[in-house]
Amino acid sequence: RLDATGPVTAGLRSVAADDLALTSATDPVADAVAVPLPTGAKHLVVAGASAPGVLTWTARDADGTVLVDDRRVEIDPGTATRLKVPSKAVLLTAELERAHAWVSVEVGPPGLGVLPLRDVELSSLVPHVQPALR
Repeated sequence: RLDATGPVTAGLRSVAADDLALTSATDPVADAVAVPLPTGAKHLVVAGASAPGVLTWTARDADGTVLVDDRRVEIDPGTATRLKVPSKAVLLTAELERAHAWVSVEVGPPGLGVLPLRDVELSSLVPHVQPALR
């Protein structure tokens, strides 16, 4: 955890099995997240909850078959949870209730990659375009 009185740039550099992994800083997740994943070993990591809450997650394979269906996990401040994700999973979706938390996926071995998750953007402003009047 990094606390500062002014703007800073931060990241995490770690070495696992002689493989260098770099992770950028991110904001806590407040609602829903989704992330495409490579096949292979991976874990869902949830930490830094703002309050007691619930994380509900689902994992799907490349055919869209549900491998983990709406699994609910209680999260608490001051704790971290590390959950095994099926190796065939290529899409993970999750939703937080009653809390904000930092959510990421560890990918590996071999090596180690860390994918920080961010809230899914469900809406955006799109300019209205129409033919000009003559």
